[in-house]
Amino acid sequence: MQLAFRFSKGCIVSQQRPSGRDEKPGSGLRSASLAVMIPTTMGACVLVGCFIGYKLDQFFGTKPWLSLLFLVFGMAAGIRETARIIRRINEEQK
Repeated sequence: MQLAFRFSKGCIVSQQRPSGRDEKPGSGLRSASLAVMIPTTMGACVLVGCFIGYKLDQFFGTKPWLSLLFLVFGMAAGIRETARIIRRINEEQK
């Protein structure tokens, strides 16, 4: 179904029109929401890794080393989760 908009008595009215192809309801929104999760997940993993490394550096006094190590761990976790999200999107499109 596709939405069509038209003006009626000064208001915008939406109508559903058949699109000619069979789609599961909400499948496009589901894929879009998973695609929005990619940058969010990547950023969150990196920030959490940096935060943990920073706090451990403060505790042990090893200034940049644990921050850098956990930054790499956060990047690896972000890449892994991104691959899982992409795999999920591909499975839904089949």
